Amino acid sequence: MKWLKKYKKILLPVLMILALLTAVLISVQSIPGGSGLDGLLKTGTSAVQGPLTKGENGIRGFFGSLFRFQDIARENETLKDEIAELKRENTQNALNAQELEELRKLAAALDYTAGASERKTIAADVISMDGSNWFNLFTINRGIESGVYPDAIVVTGDGLTGRVLETGQGWSKVIGIIDESNKVSFKVLRDPALLGVLHGDGLAGLTGYMLDGKASVIEGDLLVTTSIGMYPEGIEIGTIKEVRFDNDTQLKKVTIEPVVNFKNIQRVAVIL
Repeated sequence: MKWLKKYKKILLPVLMILALLTAVLISVQSIPGGSGLDGLLKTGTSAVQGPLTKGENGIRGFFGSLFRFQDIARENETLKDEIAELKRENTQNALNAQELEELRKLAAALDYTAGASERKTIAADVISMDGSNWFNLFTINRGIESGVYPDAIVVTGDGLTGRVLETGQGWSKVIGIIDESNKVSFKVLRDPALLGVLHGDGLAGLTGYMLDGKASVIEGDLLVTTSIGMYPEGIEIGTIKEVRFDNDTQLKKVTIEPVVNFKNIQRVAVIL
């Protein structure tokens, strides 16, 4: 009894612990899928594995989606590069076609003028312009080394363009017929007896007058150069847009649309 009194404070908590352990063991026996401690461990493991498995599947799915997105992004970049390359090829093909057409027309002009005048001709590229909206003054990449001289005639595949103003080593300045200082004699292709003189209007166009005030010119008539002056005969100049009679001068005035596009000249031929 002395021992019980001595250890009463310790014994009571121990008995409570033993009672709790007994209750836990009895509860474990009733857990499905296992018995005893093994069942408890299996249940605990399952409880832990469930969230971990779900987390693993979620992570795997996330990275799988990320990799698929990266693959799609790479495919899109590849397609963009292919499309850009196709666009460059189409642009180059279009430029090549334009260049071939320009060369074809220029070759035709060279053959025509060379055959008609028996004068030497050389091709040249335009390398700069004077900064205006029109090619009334521009520079080509041929000069004295190629035999170019002041007042040499310049044409394109469409027709008369102008004349050389000054020249140097590897370059020449060309003044277009649309410049107000240029004067060109012309005749009507439909009726070569109808003669006139034209000059530039300063606005990428041409204006002129007929030598005969009664000349029967009409809108749409094609004008070509004569053999009068520096220009070889038979080079196309432009078509008549308007005809009007000037009471002061008693002459027929004409407004002319040049055959050459003076907003875009890239290649020319120089008649020497």
